[in-house]
Amino acid sequence: MRVWRSSLPYLAFAAYAALSLLMLNDPRRPLLPPPLAGKIQLSDLVFPAALAIWLAAGARGLVAAARPAGLPAALWIVANVIVAATAVWSGPAWRETLAFVYLGAGLVWATALLTEPTRLRGFARLWTVAVGTVVGIGLLAGLIATLSGQENYLVYAGRDMYIFGNRVFRIRSTLTPTTKLLATLLILALPVVFVLRRHGTSRERRLYGWLLVLMTLCELLTYSRQILEYLGLLGLLGWLEGSRRRRALARALAVAYVVGFLGVMALSTWRITDVGLTRTADQTRTVTDNHYYSTIPETGIQTVDLRIEYVHDNYFILKWIAWKGFLERPLVGWGPDTWPRLLEWAKRTGYAPERFRFESGQSEPFTIAAEMGLVGLAAWAAFWVLCLRPMWTAPDQTFAGMLARYQALGCGAVLLTSVHLDVMRFRFLWISLALGLAAAVCARTEGAGA
Repeated sequence: MRVWRSSLPYLAFAAYAALSLLMLNDPRRPLLPPPLAGKIQLSDLVFPAALAIWLAAGARGLVAAARPAGLPAALWIVANVIVAATAVWSGPAWRETLAFVYLGAGLVWATALLTEPTRLRGFARLWTVAVGTVVGIGLLAGLIATLSGQENYLVYAGRDMYIFGNRVFRIRSTLTPTTKLLATLLILALPVVFVLRRHGTSRERRLYGWLLVLMTLCELLTYSRQILEYLGLLGLLGWLEGSRRRRALARALAVAYVVGFLGVMALSTWRITDVGLTRTADQTRTVTDNHYYSTIPETGIQTVDLRIEYVHDNYFILKWIAWKGFLERPLVGWGPDTWPRLLEWAKRTGYAPERFRFESGQSEPFTIAAEMGLVGLAAWAAFWVLCLRPMWTAPDQTFAGMLARYQALGCGAVLLTSVHLDVMRFRFLWISLALGLAAAVCARTEGAGA
């Protein structure tokens, strides 16, 4: 009985965490039958039973997790309730609010289960194994697609990708429907691998070193905007792990990231559709200075005209729609998950093309601004501050303390990449937040015991 009460809840959580990386129920091509088709994934079906097992076993760790995990979760849920009560489309708004109740409960549950140092380290290893499996599956699927010349369920062909055109295959592995999910997961897993590599044996350090290589290769083969944050975080963690932390190198990394960020923003704003370069000669005129320059009669005055035709990228249009929607309802927005109604309004008012189909603003701050207004933006900012502050301020002398601080950097990188992506509904994000918060609790407990 004692073994059941201590081990079974953790095993159930580990199963849930592993299944959260199997997002195979693509809303466009669902594997599960109705009414389970759509946004429901396999891990969602496991969650009620796993949570019930933990509660039946005494909800161990709840007191320790109540403040660090319960406070940000409660704040975010309350904001969703307030906004849903005034939503223009109540059905989806309340469903989205219930989804965040589920994710918030999962944050408290996961944090509580990982507040024991041995389980924290064990889950960190398990998490890297699960992520490594996803990476291996993705690379194998990408190799098969490249050799066969055909996309498959785990890899799809890139379309109109600037210099790559339609000639590349983009890896998404077990995280559908887009490569951005896999790219975000690898950002969140990167700090865990670095910490385990630092505190592992020589054999483990070699294994985690090879895992970093495979993760980086897989990240690059997603061809997603999140590559910038991944490489920036990789460089930052490498700098922190170095024996000589040169400030000049840190500044160079910061400058490179800022330049890259502005470049990605430019690519996400304008799309050049045609370029023309013409040269003409006017032999009827002369422009001459007695000392510095003259006009050759045979060639005349040369004129070069550059013509650039461009339109706006869909990522910019989505942000533009969100901004206009925010200005229309600035306090509480249109309601959680009411983007379809906002899009209909934008089409009627001329802010969006008639044939334009997207389910969100593809940018967390802009989506929240449109759907939840100032109330949502304030709650979102407070949520992240309440999550990241205890991680970053944890004492870093131990495994748990280092994991907490590095997880803060990983979650911060995801926060930056949320400019191009809605991340708050990713189950593995909430698991990563729980891992960082639990590590902070363990670090403070160990520090107090010392």
